[in-house]
Amino acid sequence: IKDAEGSLSPREREELLQTAAGDAASAEYLQRLAEIEQAVTGQALIAGNRVQLLVDGPAAYKAMFAAIAKAQNHIHLETYILADDEIGQQLASLLLERRAAGVEVAIIFDDLGSNSTSDAYFERLQNAGIKLFRFHP
Repeated sequence: IKDAEGSLSPREREELLQTAAGDAASAEYLQRLAEIEQAVTGQALIAGNRVQLLVDGPAAYKAMFAAIAKAQNHIHLETYILADDEIGQQLASLLLERRAAGVEVAIIFDDLGSNSTSDAYFERLQNAGIKLFRFHP
């Protein structure tokens, strides 16, 4: 497990897992989960992240658009549906704005979930330098 300053010591890792888990059995489970995650991805877990539960579309889009608007370095977005509808146009405009500001933008989207999206929508994004990756083409 790492934080902003690098790898945690064994003691720091144990304290973090205990605090996050609340009890010894859950801390042991989290430790095993962290080991599996590192074995699968080759990367350590990163401590200090925040999670916010977004329970519906409006809440999710509001949070997502706010995060995109603040991006300074890169935006890596994964979505099932990339649609050419009102929300999709708002998303495209915001991504194009950030790309024009020099932010790297890459999107992974499901081909089936986005199969009704116009080619012109995708071309507009690609022509601006946004990287698009179809999942399950």
